[in-house]
Amino acid sequence: LKINLSFKNFEKISKLRNKAIKEGVLVRSDSDKVTGSISYKNKNYPVSLRLKGDWIDHLLGEKWSFRAETKNDDRFLGMQEFSLQHPRTRNYHNESILHKLLKYEKLPYLRYKFLPVSLNGKYLGIYALEEHFGKELIENSGLREGPIIKLSEQDKRNEYKRMLKIGKSDEYKLGNYNDTSLNNADIQTFNLNKISKNKEKTSQYQLGSTLLNEYLRGNLKASDIFDISMTAKYFALTDLLQATGANTWYDMRFYFDPISARLIPIGYDAQIPYLISKRSLSLDQNVLKLFDDQFFRSAYLKYLYLFSE
Repeated sequence: LKINLSFKNFEKISKLRNKAIKEGVLVRSDSDKVTGSISYKNKNYPVSLRLKGDWIDHLLGEKWSFRAETKNDDRFLGMQEFSLQHPRTRNYHNESILHKLLKYEKLPYLRYKFLPVSLNGKYLGIYALEEHFGKELIENSGLREGPIIKLSEQDKRNEYKRMLKIGKSDEYKLGNYNDTSLNNADIQTFNLNKISKNKEKTSQYQLGSTLLNEYLRGNLKASDIFDISMTAKYFALTDLLQATGANTWYDMRFYFDPISARLIPIGYDAQIPYLISKRSLSLDQNVLKLFDDQFFRSAYLKYLYLFSE
């Protein structure tokens, strides 16, 4: 896969990368994107491109991470938006194993593969290609198109940058500041510009976000808003792999099924370890307080037993 950028656009990307390295975090804006193209198997795709990743592990050396989006409703390997990143940022092969298992269990999954990549003629080695969150992901997973919802980590990232600016990074590590939590983070959706042009999709997003908000306020039970079977299966599967990175509130993404009006987790950024010295369970962490619901807890234990067998 060949990435082609003009000298001017490559310089812009380079300056943003150097700024992020200096500040210790990549803070994005709408003006970060540049235009370019990618070519693969003798076909050319016009794209918009930006640096990708919250933390600078995505920007080390010359092998930077990118988010690409094809133009003119074109698709690259069936995807309109995707990431290209050093396999190290997803623990090499481990992330691909998660998505193979999610697919096998008929849960939402990301297309994930490894490709050799060059930038402006310079070979950079093998990259991990990871599908981004859009309707193509849902359709490829064999599900009815519906919004993908998340709790925003934007304020958390901005607060980290603010602490660095005022020289109090140690206080940040100690948690001695006003952090963003699942109780005060925005509930957002992906591709809002596209969704807002369609009344049906807008109403689906509004319903999904309202249900999640009511759940976080303690007015609904987990079994009222989550697909119990698929969510329990998801958590048992991530426990099997010890994919703890996938189950932090600010990294979780949920597909809202417009037919059943239920949320289903989408596996992402799992950070599966190479060696496991001590196992932990989602039951112990009680992510989003899901395990307070006896119906969910019962389904989870059933799948935990099934997978461990």
